[in-house]
Parts: sequence; C-alpha cells; structure tokens
Amino acid sequence: MKFIQTISLKEFREADRIVMRKNSFAFYFILYFGWAMGLLLMALGWWFRDALATGRYRSHRTSDHLFIIGIGLVIIPFYYRTFSKILYEKARRIRQQTELEITDRGLKICPLHDDASSLSWDNFRLSVEGPNVFALAQGRKPSRVISKRALTPDQQSELRTLLATHIPRK
Repeated sequence: MKFIQTISLKEFREADRIVMRKNSFAFYFILYFGWAMGLLLMALGWWFRDALATGRYRSHRTSDHLFIIGIGLVIIPFYYRTFSKILYEKARRIRQQTELEITDRGLKICPLHDDASSLSWDNFRLSVEGPNVFALAQGRKPSRVISKRALTPDQQSELRTLLATHIPRK
C-alpha cells in the first residue's frame, strides 16, 4: 500500500499523547491533569500561609513548598505543549510531504525532497491507534505517525491488520 501524507501539529500532538498514555500513565496524568492539582496545591499553600500567619506558628516553610510545587504542576503542561510545538517546527522531515509504502516487510519512508529510509516491523516496539492517527513507537516517543486523513477506509483496515500481526499492542 502506497500513499502520500503530511502530518499536522494536531496529529503530531495526538500521536505523542496516545503513545505517552500507553508508556507512562503517571507522566501522562501529570501533563494533562497536573494543572488542576497545581491550582489546588497553590490554593492550599496560600490558605495555610494565611492560617499560619494569624496563628501562633510563624513558619511559612510548608505553605511555601506547597505553593511552589503547585506552580510547577501548573507550568509543566504548558511548557510541554510549547516544547512539542517547537519540536514539530524544527523537524522538517515531520512537516514535509512524505510518500509511505507499507508492506509485510516493514515501512518505507520516501520524503519527496530527501533520501528514502526503510524500517522493518522488528524496529517498532508499540503501535497505537488514535482518532486521527496511527502511532508507531520505537521507544517512549512516537517515531512514525501515519495520518488517517491520507488513508481510505480499506487502507486503514489493511494497516490495522498489518500492525496487529507485526507489532505488539499494549
């Protein structure tokens, strides 16, 4: 099966998110729900600071630590989203139009203005399907993203079959 695709930032982030959810649920939870925990810790730190200031204890050390941890949990998800956008913009091979050939032996990637590369199915550790993408991972991050926009429904079912037979799913 051969097709041409271009990966958007939305698809790149989706692939990153679904591979991360399969690899490390704790890190995924912190990245996507950490801001809520951070706001709660910041509020508790602020409340304890006021409560301790009016009481007989004058130490703000605990409340300051809660507040700082809360700020960190709020900032990390926004930093990660910015980092993934920068990575997408710097990686020219991700953004450019690419011809993919998927066979029983593996995946052949032919960027239209660059050298071709081939990967056998043994190189991939994980395959995950999302609403808009198929993500293939060699490690903890998605190494190949296949957009469903570029595939017909028949090609999508053929790709599902190939991935199920050659790459383990978690």
